[in-house]
Amino acid sequence: MTSTFLLHLSSDSIDLERADASGHWRRLGSVSMDSENLTKALAHLRQTAVPGAADALEVLVALPSDQIKLLDLDHSDTSSAALQHALAGQTPYEFHELCVDRLPTPQGQSLAAIAQETLDEADSLTKAFGFKAVGYVALPGGS
Repeated sequence: MTSTFLLHLSSDSIDLERADASGHWRRLGSVSMDSENLTKALAHLRQTAVPGAADALEVLVALPSDQIKLLDLDHSDTSSAALQHALAGQTPYEFHELCVDRLPTPQGQSLAAIAQETLDEADSLTKAFGFKAVGYVALPGGS
């Protein structure tokens, strides 16, 4: 599922963006994680996006780049054993604690791994502030 809204989480802010007709993301606003009243600030941001909306706003959630381990592999073996071997020692988590996505490349494949715990925390955060995560993404270049 996709959304026309993107909630970008980082260590210092939460940004809300909307895709325009050409598919480019436009920032609607940003809230500092140090905000005195984070709940109120995010509610205001949500209302800016969809005035008067009572239901949770469906968003793609852009995860903090420092929480995602990216690897380029020179082979295309997608077996669990091969992925586990590639990620061994690359994160402080055991393989079964990770959510792993892969993309075939001409050279082999690219992997993105994130702790399931981090996804759960992101989901809880979005729900707590009136958003509904419909998917998770990593932004190119770690933005």
